[in-house]
Amino acid sequence: MTTKKEKFHKKKWFAILMLLFFAPIGIILIWTNKHFEKKTNMILSVVFGVWFVFILMVGQPSEEEKAEAKARQEQLEKEREEKKLAKEEEKAQKEKEEAEKEKKEQEKADKEVKEKEEQKKQDEEAFNQAVEDWDSYKTDLLEHYGEAGVIDIQENPGSDFDVVNVYVPNEFKISSEDERRYYVEEIGPLLEEDIGAHFNNDQIWIEFKYEDGNNMATRKMFGGWKIK
Repeated sequence: MTTKKEKFHKKKWFAILMLLFFAPIGIILIWTNKHFEKKTNMILSVVFGVWFVFILMVGQPSEEEKAEAKARQEQLEKEREEKKLAKEEEKAQKEKEEAEKEKKEQEKADKEVKEKEEQKKQDEEAFNQAVEDWDSYKTDLLEHYGEAGVIDIQENPGSDFDVVNVYVPNEFKISSEDERRYYVEEIGPLLEEDIGAHFNNDQIWIEFKYEDGNNMATRKMFGGWKIK
C-alpha cells in the first residue's frame, strides 16, 4: 500500500517561507496545517504580522518624498515642454530663414532678369540707332579709307552687321597674293575696330570683295583671312 504524497503547500518549510516573504499567507498556513503548537502559532502570527505591517509602512513613501517625486515629475514635464517649444521655435526660425533666403534669391533672380531685359532693350535701341546713323558713318569711313582703296562698305545680307563686306577695285586682282594679304591684314583690323565701335560689337568680321562682287579675302574661323 502506497503512502499518499503530501502537497508542497502543506509542508512546514513552505509555511515558513511564506511567513518571511508574505506573512498573511504564512500565518494562514501555520494555523490550517498545525505545523506548530497553538502558542507558537500565536507568537509567529504576531511577530510576522507586525513585520509585514512594518514592511508595508517602510515601503510607502512619506509625504515629503511624495512631494519631492511630484516636484521632480513636474520639473521633467516642464523641461520636456521647454525642449518641445525650443524645437518648434528652432523649426519656425529655420523655416523663416529659408523663406527669407528664397525670397532674396527670387528677388535677385527677378532683378537680374529685369537688368538683362533692360540691357537688351538698351542694346537694341543702340543698335537701331547705329543702323539709322550707318549711312552717315559709312560716308565718314569711305572718306577715311578711300585713300587706301576702299570704294564701298556694305552689310552682309542677313548678318545684322556682324559680317561686313568691304569692296576694293578690280585692279587689286593683279597684285600678288602677298601684297593682297598685307593689305587685308593692315586694313581689315582697323575697319573691324571702327565698325565694331559704331555698333558696340567686338565680333565684327570683315570680308573683302572686288567691285565686281568676287571674293578677295574671306575671314578664317580662327583668325586671319584666306586670300582668293
